[in-house]
Amino acid sequence: MAKIKIDVNNLPVLTYRFLRMNEEQMETGEIETVETRISLPEKLPEGIRKEEELDEEGVQAFFAQTREKIKESTQEATPPNGDTSARYETQALPSGMGREVDRLLASCGVKAQVFRVPAGEKVKEPLVLKMHGQEAEESKACLARQVICAEEGAEVSVMIDLHTDAEAEGAVGMQTLLLAKKDAVIHLYQVQMAGERVQIFDDIGAVAEENARIDIVRMDLGGERSYVGCHVNLLGKKSDLQVNTAYLCRKSQQYDMDYIATHRGQKSTSDMQFRGILMDEAKKTFRGTLDFKKGSAGASGEEAEDNLLLSDRAVNRTIPLILCEEEDVNGHHGATIGQLGEDLMFYCQARGISEEEARRMMVRARMKSVARMIPDDHIRGYVEDYLRKTL
Repeated sequence: MAKIKIDVNNLPVLTYRFLRMNEEQMETGEIETVETRISLPEKLPEGIRKEEELDEEGVQAFFAQTREKIKESTQEATPPNGDTSARYETQALPSGMGREVDRLLASCGVKAQVFRVPAGEKVKEPLVLKMHGQEAEESKACLARQVICAEEGAEVSVMIDLHTDAEAEGAVGMQTLLLAKKDAVIHLYQVQMAGERVQIFDDIGAVAEENARIDIVRMDLGGERSYVGCHVNLLGKKSDLQVNTAYLCRKSQQYDMDYIATHRGQKSTSDMQFRGILMDEAKKTFRGTLDFKKGSAGASGEEAEDNLLLSDRAVNRTIPLILCEEEDVNGHHGATIGQLGEDLMFYCQARGISEEEARRMMVRARMKSVARMIPDDHIRGYVEDYLRKTL
């Protein structure tokens, strides 16, 4: 295998090209070998059934009915043209990073692990998936793909722990596809703590049917260059999406993310919150889209990003979008960018706290505000250790 070089995180509707924010090019060094390394618990939580692994053709078949429902819900669809992206064509399920990731996984022969929760089953214990790239080398890529399906009235929590050794190199990536059927709930928790020389990509595609809910909590703390995409189709009436994300970018890290909430169902709701820290010479690009399709009357969506800049050399780029084909909807988006206030610094220094220690306190506090949402003591402990070592 040669280099990985693909376009990811395309905007649904293109903006001025001179901004260079319509998409991002993900490129790695020479990749000689590809591994699938994701660890399952010795015993699955009661109520979760693991099914046969699927190749790309199998994943396409798995989501065929869902794609048809999405197609049927689209009224007066506009085909791709010079101002819109054809990023979802041929995808098994629309995802944040787009179709190039599907093609990459298929070309590498990566099979999807499938987990299904039967109708009405309320799974008490979380499903914990661990992807540890400790042995990642400069010429190696570790890839994985998983499908989570919650049948009608089911509820399940999934935790994905992705980390590597501090000295690891190479590329680590995964794709997670979620299907929450009528009245179902899926909680997805993801923590990424990769080494400073590892390239990361993490792609999410999800669909919520009538009265279904998808909750996503994620923390992105490591990696040399990280690419994150998340696209949730709120397909059914009163479907709901909740997103809480924290990210820490320091040294020369580059972080590129693309979050899309597509409202198709009537009275569907979404709330996406992002809290970030930019330090040193880090660079971050955020694309956040609320897309209200025709037929989503009564829908409401909100996205908000709160950035704390702790360096004059850090680069922050944000492009929030609201797309609307329906009149009776309510959408809000906003982004705040700031530094530590003089009043706060004076308060800390008056109590013997140095400026450097005050910065560390603010970073830990902001990260902990999201970490406490993760219902796993061990993973929260890993986050604490990671922050203590890196800061």
